[in-house]
Amino acid sequence: MILLVCDKPKRELKALEQLSDQLKIKGIKSLIINKHLLIKAYNYYKPKIITIPHCKGYLKNPIKKLHKYVKLVLIPTEHSMLQDKFINIQYFGVDNLNHREHIINKLYQVYVQSDYVKKYLNKKKVKNLETTGHLFYSYWDSPILKYKNSKKNIGIAITNRPSIRHFKYNNYLKVLKKTNEINNFVINPWKMGLLSLDIFYYFLLFKIIENLKDDYIVNIRPHPMDTETNWNNIFDYKNVNISEDENIVNWIDKQDIVLSTFSSICMDAYLRYKPHVSLIKLIPENLLKFRAYNEFSWSEYYEWNSIKPSTIKQLTEIIKKNKFKKNKIIENKIKKYFGYPYKKNPCDIISNNLEKNYMTKDKKFKFIKYNFFVENFLGSGIFLFL
Repeated sequence: MILLVCDKPKRELKALEQLSDQLKIKGIKSLIINKHLLIKAYNYYKPKIITIPHCKGYLKNPIKKLHKYVKLVLIPTEHSMLQDKFINIQYFGVDNLNHREHIINKLYQVYVQSDYVKKYLNKKKVKNLETTGHLFYSYWDSPILKYKNSKKNIGIAITNRPSIRHFKYNNYLKVLKKTNEINNFVINPWKMGLLSLDIFYYFLLFKIIENLKDDYIVNIRPHPMDTETNWNNIFDYKNVNISEDENIVNWIDKQDIVLSTFSSICMDAYLRYKPHVSLIKLIPENLLKFRAYNEFSWSEYYEWNSIKPSTIKQLTEIIKKNKFKKNKIIENKIKKYFGYPYKKNPCDIISNNLEKNYMTKDKKFKFIKYNFFVENFLGSGIFLFL
């Protein structure tokens, strides 16, 4: 048995299902499990291998408990945004630890997305690295679909999840109190900067949509992790649609131009031959000065191929006239950090590697005690998919 840990189902479930199917063909049983039920699932199924999406935050403690008794393999869901500094954050988090002492070195194997990333992590003394490509970006190779549109389609990808969410109270202070219980602004004052940026970003989107709604079809793609917002209740315009399409490339293929900010969607758009507009220069600089986790600024997510208007008027002109242009800089960076174009599908490479690890000597199982509240109330069941 191999357990495949899912961090964010909307982003990862489809690719994990494909990996599970590949393993089934090889005669290996696998199960996709809730991220908060890792130890409970380990005790119940006694797997030979567990794949994990990262080794940061809430997964640190299970890794410490499990690494001696089961093969832990990292299949990263995130990436480096085409910059070296974000390789550190992707694999090590924001811990200021000596990399030799990091929990990543307790893993049985670490999959990376390109040979360049492998060399980078080798220098940090990370062990047992294997280049596989990005499992969750296997869709880059899917055929481009062509659509005929009556009006120009403008795709707006919402690339942040609302900071104030979950709560439906008439008492605004109660909303703030509940929001603070999750974010703890006093201990994490940088999140006040994120909150200010977040609010302005939505105000900006409202203004842009208001300007575009009469002349174009506006297709809004909510952030995949935003399960609380009822977007259909926000706009009452016949030309504004809310996407239900979980497949990002299918959604991009339907657009004539794509708008987003602080997001890897700029890469998806480029590889589907769609012009991309970043809204970064429409955001006041003072709202971008905070440092997330006291480590980096949101403005450091550089969008290499994006057009960056500095006024709403410029944005309107770009939408009216702009066409896709080739860009060697981003092509070279995608090759460097992702190893793309892929000679072999990452799902095939990863399933083959897991099969090879599956056939080697097992670690000795040991029952692990777990926190009943964390495992049962933060999770929603043993498995997501069987």
